[in-house]
Amino acid sequence: MSRIVHKWACRFEGGKPVLDDPSGFKREVAGLEGKRGFVSVHVGTRQKTNLQNRYYRGVVCKRLAEYWGCTNDEAHRAISHEHLVVEAQGERPAFVRSTRLSDWTTAAWEDYMSHLRRWALTEFGVYIEEPNEVDLLNMDDAYF
Repeated sequence: MSRIVHKWACRFEGGKPVLDDPSGFKREVAGLEGKRGFVSVHVGTRQKTNLQNRYYRGVVCKRLAEYWGCTNDEAHRAISHEHLVVEAQGERPAFVRSTRLSDWTTAAWEDYMSHLRRWALTEFGVYIEEPNEVDLLNMDDAYF
């Protein structure tokens, strides 16, 4: 049985797919030279994109990790615990996750990112740039 390597978000223009993250796609398939595969097209809902993942890991987690003096993964776990995990004591987080984060819609994801930007600023004085204030395509891949 074959496995799906990755899903890549795109839009269609002139009958051709235009990838949201073409450089990430090239990195992903670089090791497949000479191998055969299949391409499937699924009309998608507005799910979180690779660029949104880059923003979350490369900006949100990075800024808080720098402030807290920890790794990006540790910052991600702390953020998730603080905002997504329902505590045993019955306290409800700001966002209740009913599915994997990768299944969130674009709008739900942006609501969550807005919440995290406000929280970081009010709780820690950490300014987190808006997605349009950073160059997501040319970020250091070490954070992903």
